[in-house]
Amino acid sequence: QMRSIETENAQWVRFVPGQHTTLAVLFSNEPARAQLEMLQDLQAHFERANQLLLNRGVTDASQFVFPHAAVFE
Repeated sequence: QMRSIETENAQWVRFVPGQHTTLAVLFSNEPARAQLEMLQDLQAHFERANQLLLNRGVTDASQFVFPHAAVFE
């Protein structure tokens, strides 16, 4: 279940929980539905790509695969 918090600066923080991790994103405006759906997809994709490591309790970020990194570069 996604959660949102509006900050004092009229920004929005959206939390997208997964089974092992939580994605937190800061928006300068209230996010659109399409953006929220994309966040859910990104979170699910990250956890699928790293399922074996997450199941073993690995927390070293250098060992994870970030399949969505190209979108942000």
